[in-house]
Amino acid sequence: MAKPKRRYVCRACGAVAPRWMGQCPACGEWDSLEEEVALPSAGKAAVLEGKAPVALRDVTGEDVMRWDMADPELNRVLGGGLVKGSLVLFGGAPGIGKSTLLLQMALNTPKQTVLYVAGEESPRQVKMRAERLKNTIREGLLIVDQTDVAAVLSACQTIKPDILIVDSLHTLSTAVVDGPPGSISQLKAVTYQLMQAARDLEMAVIIVGHVTKEGQVAGPRLVEHMVDVVLYLEGDRQVGFRLLRAVKNRFGAVSEIGVYVMTGQGLQPVQDPSAHFLTERRAGVAGVAGGVTVEGIRPLMLEVQALVSPSYYQIPQRSATGYDPKRLQMLLAVLEKRVHKAVGGQDVFLNITGGFRIKDTALDLAVVMALASAHADAALPPRAVFVGEVGLTGELRPVPFMEMRIDEALRHGAEPIVVPAAVGKGPASRYAGVRSFATVREVVDEWLG
Repeated sequence: MAKPKRRYVCRACGAVAPRWMGQCPACGEWDSLEEEVALPSAGKAAVLEGKAPVALRDVTGEDVMRWDMADPELNRVLGGGLVKGSLVLFGGAPGIGKSTLLLQMALNTPKQTVLYVAGEESPRQVKMRAERLKNTIREGLLIVDQTDVAAVLSACQTIKPDILIVDSLHTLSTAVVDGPPGSISQLKAVTYQLMQAARDLEMAVIIVGHVTKEGQVAGPRLVEHMVDVVLYLEGDRQVGFRLLRAVKNRFGAVSEIGVYVMTGQGLQPVQDPSAHFLTERRAGVAGVAGGVTVEGIRPLMLEVQALVSPSYYQIPQRSATGYDPKRLQMLLAVLEKRVHKAVGGQDVFLNITGGFRIKDTALDLAVVMALASAHADAALPPRAVFVGEVGLTGELRPVPFMEMRIDEALRHGAEPIVVPAAVGKGPASRYAGVRSFATVREVVDEWLG
């Protein structure tokens, strides 16, 4: 038998190099090559017996079976429920609530048998967490303390669970390849074996993946290509709200998101997030403006808060929480150049409520109005909502899903709803309470003089 060869694989792009190098020759990433063992091939003469090709129109079988997860937000993100025989990758930052959400799902799933693989915790620790959630531990939830994938799949052969939860992928290992748990070769081999088991045993498999400092699932990108669904749980651990986002879904739309709030009893679904984000809004307070963002295809009303104060430093401070600092710098330049508000020598602080990071340019106008309101120390109308992208010349530009945003604002009693002039002349003109402006200076002059 030929001796296994060692090679080096880039964890960023999957490129293979014969020796270690500081920089990947394919993608240019530094310190990304990891050693793995390449198993010898069976040879060119080997012939594999496979199934004969069939015409697609002759393929028969039952429709895709989905299981209700007893969680409306999780069902929404999955496209209507968990698909039988699917492989789901679940990622998120440490402490964000991944294990909590999956344990809740295992506890609340009404009829399915669930096998929970505790790779990072002992069964006693998992039970303590379940008791903190104050959920009844049902008979159909089984747990195994195992990190060898062969032993896990052997238990699956015996138990025949409907759902297998692996927490986490980086703790499992297989004897098929060398390397410690979590290495590139181990991750690929373990994921492949779980994928085959999901198809053969017709069970849904959910695997928890660690994330890098950039927010991506750690390991080779091949893992994300192999699975059917990739979900990310996002949010600030210091703030209660969490976003569950699908970035890949072979059985549904990738534009859906779920919203949760962390409580003493775990993550609770929020079916009307806008109502939660606006509960603290007060009238007569300067530096506050309402806006509407769209996450996926779901509109959310948010409150933008700004504080502009004299600076006692040589270089004024610029701080943004939940918003792109570079975008904030651009909008401050527009505010000073096009609206003639002298903010260059003052400290500026910006906060987006809810603890989310927003990249939607539709929030530009709300940010500018919050900054102008804080600078003038004058309050805006308490129910006003500002929607539109701000250009470098100070013009207001339309954004996608404008009618969806207006409907969401009207549903929560917003008035007036300020939009770009191009939108006001279009289909949105039929809405009552909508006011349109061509430039950001017109909007500032209308309410702040």
